[in-house]
Amino acid sequence: MQRVKQKQTKNQRRESNRTIQQAIALDDGTLSTPASVAMIQALIPLGLKAVEEALLSEVQALAGLRYSRNTNSPK
Repeated sequence: MQRVKQKQTKNQRRESNRTIQQAIALDDGTLSTPASVAMIQALIPLGLKAVEEALLSEVQALAGLRYSRNTNSPK
């Protein structure tokens, strides 16, 4: 008697057919996924902007208006 091949549905497909995110080895020896690395890379400019604003406000508080740049100052 011949065997009937069963048709697989989307949810029953084999693991080999799926795209699985592979872990990436980082410099410090830990593992990370591409999604988390991409998220961290996207947040870096935001963090740098916050650091810039904090440094500018600290310089303004320490140096005061005396050393600030003024476009109307005499040459």
